[in-house]
Amino acid sequence: DSGGTLQSRVALLRAAGARRIVAFATHGLFTGLCVKRIQDSALERFVVTDTIPLTPEASRCNKIEQVSVAPILAEAVHRMHLNRSLQDLRVYSRDNVVERYSGQGW
Repeated sequence: DSGGTLQSRVALLRAAGARRIVAFATHGLFTGLCVKRIQDSALERFVVTDTIPLTPEASRCNKIEQVSVAPILAEAVHRMHLNRSLQDLRVYSRDNVVERYSGQGW
């Protein structure tokens, strides 16, 4: 949650020749220096769900993208109600990106 491990892994990936680095996490806690570490790193984007509200600092970071879990949960409940498989349920979609208001820096 403080971003130290993420920061070191991003540096290792960059040193190994990675051109684009994107990270994903379920719950973005963003404690301590986490947002600064993300902003200062070679990380292109860090995608988290909206299960925990973003801190004000995280909301202003242009590398942090928040996606809504509502569509995936609704689809899972719908499929379970119909006794259908969840196997091919698509978890991440650019369509689920939570819109930021103008004060959030996007």
